[in-house]
Amino acid sequence: MKQTDKQKNAMLGELFEQFHGVILRAIVGTLGAEYSYLAEDCLSQTFLIACQKKDDLLSRQNPVVWLIATGKNCARNAMRLAIKEQSFAAPLDTETEYADANSDAFVEQIAYDDWVERDVAQKLIDGLNPRVRRAFVAKYREGKSNAEIAEEMQISESTVRTFLHDAKRQVTQKIRSGEF
Repeated sequence: MKQTDKQKNAMLGELFEQFHGVILRAIVGTLGAEYSYLAEDCLSQTFLIACQKKDDLLSRQNPVVWLIATGKNCARNAMRLAIKEQSFAAPLDTETEYADANSDAFVEQIAYDDWVERDVAQKLIDGLNPRVRRAFVAKYREGKSNAEIAEEMQISESTVRTFLHDAKRQVTQKIRSGEF
């Protein structure tokens, strides 16, 4: 079923309303304290670009990542413009970055950089139940087998598998909900 322009606009509005806080945090993180006064303008610019490219945006598997990457890109460009206006640095070429912003690799790199910058993986792990977290860390950080974990924690291997399954489920839910 083909969506009407009105339906696409509604979907875009809902998407932006639901994730504007996440996008704004990414923008502010990119701008830093010195340029944080540009954040609202960058958020508006991000929404404008999203409206202009809504077909591409809404066809993506994870449009939030695209919005975050676009917001960070707008922040970088706004900083460049502010620096240029203040005559502190020579102007930088921004056209290449806009062209690259449509590639999936660029968007994925921006999302990964954002996760690393905010230490999301550790926050996700820290949010797990202590016993589930212990099994998860033993398996994926320490490289232990399920049998070794079961022996160390004095539980059955099936309980270890359950803990690992629960950890993956909880992490996936938090990521999909946009908490991170």
